Amino acid sequence: MFYSHSLEDNKFDFFVSFLIYIVKGDLSYVNLVTPIIKDAHELANGQKDFYSIDRNNFPIIVHLVETEREYFRALNADHLTTDQYQHILNLVSQQREVAVV
Repeated sequence: MFYSHSLEDNKFDFFVSFLIYIVKGDLSYVNLVTPIIKDAHELANGQKDFYSIDRNNFPIIVHLVETEREYFRALNADHLTTDQYQHILNLVSQQREVAVV
């Protein structure tokens, strides 16, 4: 159980760090973040279900959709702004704070 929980924590940590770099202007991480956000968008819209989203990033995708389903439903994952990346970073960062407490 500890191993599994540690892997999930690492996935969130990497995702958060990639988003931080993107918000700061380093767009080289966009290709790592976009598939996760696209899966969240497609899950929120019913184009994908829990069985067809990326298994490696499953906890992140599910967390995003469960936190703000309507936001991800309306999001255009192909054309994200810095403010949208910041909003997603805030959503994931809130999850990390809860996990640490």
